[in-house]
Amino acid sequence: MVALLTLGFLSATSVNAQLLTESFENGGSVPANWATEAVTGTSGTLTFVTSSTYPTISTAANGSYFVKFNSFSANSANSNRLKRTAGFSTVDYLNVVVNFSWYEDAGYPSNADKVTLQWSTDGTTWTSAGDFLRYNTVEGWKDKSVTLPTGANNQANLYIAFLFSSAYGNNCNLDNVVVTATSSIAANLTGVITNAATGLPILGAKVMVGDSLTYSNLSGSYNLSLLGGPASMVVEKEGFESFLANITLVAGANTQNAALLENTAAPSVVLATLNTSQT
Repeated sequence: MVALLTLGFLSATSVNAQLLTESFENGGSVPANWATEAVTGTSGTLTFVTSSTYPTISTAANGSYFVKFNSFSANSANSNRLKRTAGFSTVDYLNVVVNFSWYEDAGYPSNADKVTLQWSTDGTTWTSAGDFLRYNTVEGWKDKSVTLPTGANNQANLYIAFLFSSAYGNNCNLDNVVVTATSSIAANLTGVITNAATGLPILGAKVMVGDSLTYSNLSGSYNLSLLGGPASMVVEKEGFESFLANITLVAGANTQNAALLENTAAPSVVLATLNTSQT
């Protein structure tokens, strides 16, 4: 008896390629391609730490280090920006989403310490895309997500920044920045599924690319209309080992064949009791 492998994969059609990741693991220094700057006042500072107080934080959301803004000691209305100094491309991408981890705590409920996500196409002029308050009755790292306006799509260089603003409450803390986007490239994927041992086509093999799927026909052929970018492909057929491949889909025609190995695992043994007595 063969157990089929069932996997969930992220595809270029819906899950988005990762355009940027940053968890601030640089030994406590500003990571490459990032910079900090004072925007308002002089008492605000941004540091990269492994733990913090006000509120007490003992672990990062991801890795060891996270970003700390000293709003506990910085005068109210002081603000500092953490910004990308190197742009990244969103050419042929739509739905640019900035994800990050933000620490919320229950201290100083009347003090609206916050971070503002910003974006830019030149690294100088910044547009705000959303505010996130520090205060929350439920304390801990929280996942945040912002879809940038359409002006962020299809840019040769896109920059992001986080503007921290003090209201003289507890400190603000941020970690684990991931930028994703959906490909806008139309791609077509075809191929033939065969038996690796005999070379013969396989009928009814299940071909999955992300959340899209189809089945091979009598000639072993399949056809999928997708969006371009990196994707994971899985082919399954009872009696055969699953085929897995990481592929990159380009605009227009793409081909990926798969030769499936027969599953040589011993079949399950079914025991039966035979009654040979006669009456």
